[in-house]
Amino acid sequence: MALGRNVARPGDRTISISAASRASRKGMMPRNIVRTGTSGATPFTTKMFSPTGGEGDGLFGGVALALRKRNGYVTRIHDDELDMGNDNGQAARGAIVWRPSATFEVFATADYSRRRENGAPTVNGGVNDKQAFGTFGNAALPGCTAITVNPDFPGNGPPTFPPPGEGAGGAEGCYGPDGFAGEYISEGTFPAFDSLDSWGTGAKVSLSLGGGVTLRSLTGYRGLDLRSSRDADNTPANILQIQIAVESEQLSQELQLSGFGLDDRLHWQTGLYLVREVGVLSGRRDAPDRGVRQQPGPGQLVDGRVRPGHGRPVGGGVADGRRALHEGLEGRDAGCLRGG
Repeated sequence: MALGRNVARPGDRTISISAASRASRKGMMPRNIVRTGTSGATPFTTKMFSPTGGEGDGLFGGVALALRKRNGYVTRIHDDELDMGNDNGQAARGAIVWRPSATFEVFATADYSRRRENGAPTVNGGVNDKQAFGTFGNAALPGCTAITVNPDFPGNGPPTFPPPGEGAGGAEGCYGPDGFAGEYISEGTFPAFDSLDSWGTGAKVSLSLGGGVTLRSLTGYRGLDLRSSRDADNTPANILQIQIAVESEQLSQELQLSGFGLDDRLHWQTGLYLVREVGVLSGRRDAPDRGVRQQPGPGQLVDGRVRPGHGRPVGGGVADGRRALHEGLEGRDAGCLRGG
């Protein structure tokens, strides 16, 4: 088939930036971090803003904002010089604490993060042109005249001339074991992107009932929306493309009663909880097509959105895999998933 290679960033080094803050009764304490520079030869920008402070009697709050942006370092030469391996993410988180009395407290948080990136920095590490997918992929390229599709197959003769198993023999315009465009160059033409949205919120409510007994309510919610598309062979040939779409929602609720006994020698706790998770995982794998160039067909993801329509590429094979995390979502069509 095809051998994909993950390419290391030239002169790469890891840069870690963190910011911590704590609520204070003395007023706002803004903390800002803005850094720009290069990671190896690649420019990046990281921004963080984290103000916290008292909002009134017994009320405290804080917010943190983060931006991560860095250029990619593998170039798709057939895709408007798209830079793969880039960083492009934003995140925000807020929290409040409310203590109206000595026996009652509410702590709540909410967060959201977003990434829009151009896919993993992979290049073509060689194609097994004797394998069936590689043979068909070469036959579909106009520049590869050493392999042609047999229009009479399967009625008469092999699927290609020469048949799978012989390869292109290094012929011009064909891709084989030595088809390597460069260490930081990808020749892929199928859509390549990673799109992620993640959000959530949570709350803890505590009430002291006296006698060392405390009643707590813990509520949490998380959502996830992920879209990913990659050209696995990193060539213009339609050998192997993969697309994944994931949607997930989680909700939990817990009631907890705890306290102390036996002169504080015993700590007891009891309660109940409910967890519900609903999600859809949809995968798509495309086999060789008779088309000249691989193009997104009906139902395929383009820049994080599903192209309308249904069907399969002419002469191609599509394998769809779906797994529903909840029975009520069994059989949901990947083409119905909302775009990013």
